Amino acid sequence: MVYINRVLLKKIAIITVTLTLITLPSFQSSAFKTRKHTILNPSTTSSDRKYWTFIIYMDADNDLEKAALQSINLMEYAGSDRNLNIIVQLDTKSIFDGVRRYYITKDMDTWNIRSDIIQTLEEKDMGNPDTLVDFVKWSIENYPADRYCLVLWDHGNGWQGGV
Repeated sequence: MVYINRVLLKKIAIITVTLTLITLPSFQSSAFKTRKHTILNPSTTSSDRKYWTFIIYMDADNDLEKAALQSINLMEYAGSDRNLNIIVQLDTKSIFDGVRRYYITKDMDTWNIRSDIIQTLEEKDMGNPDTLVDFVKWSIENYPADRYCLVLWDHGNGWQGGV
């Protein structure tokens, strides 16, 4: 029987709760600053197999962009660790151009995203299933794990509504 430590379960619970909170208070976009763009070679980011990889597909190319940034900040409370990868693909309407992929790291600062931008891509149609498939394949290839959790983050209208 596989033993899951309490810290890992707590992190998974925090991430799950965080991802369900999409209707969060609005904040000034200037309050959400990210690090300077860093593009790393994805193959060097995580060669160790972990217990879980959370793959979060955030389509915030709409009125949810500020809530998306706040959700990432909340995910940083848990952060990736030796048992857990948290990978996010984020598209916003006006905060930045293109699509960013983040490796979420532990950080208690609720105003600034401190996680590394592991890849910056040209603008993608996040409503296109091929874009989702590409991100999932890339995540599994570069962040191997025993288990995966895929989260589709948007308004919740399924494929007809964006995701």
